[in-house]
Amino acid sequence: MDFDEARKDIVGERLIRRLARALGDGEVTQEQASDASSYILDTIDTITSREQLIVFLTELSQKWPVFSEILTLEQGEAQDKKEDEKVEQVEDLLKENKIDEALKVAESATQGGNINGTTNA
Repeated sequence: MDFDEARKDIVGERLIRRLARALGDGEVTQEQASDASSYILDTIDTITSREQLIVFLTELSQKWPVFSEILTLEQGEAQDKKEDEKVEQVEDLLKENKIDEALKVAESATQGGNINGTTNA
């Protein structure tokens, strides 16, 4: 899955904006904001994959729940990217007339849930 410095920068900017808003709205104290910003700055540069980013955001949200909306947003974007990759893989297999393989990929993508992430009943 693609991951680059630009992605980290976008998430970092979102985190800083959210922290500033939380501080302004009184959701966190100055000390909490200082601790959160130190944690973010100490950790974000070590992240090298989308999976590590999700783990980081999960830990961050557990320590400071004001960041949970960013975690949810990033998880949704990661899921969308996975779905897009599966669709592209199925299309490529169909172009090669590999119908059985395409069906297997499609089934694996939707196993336990529809392509949009809802569960099958």
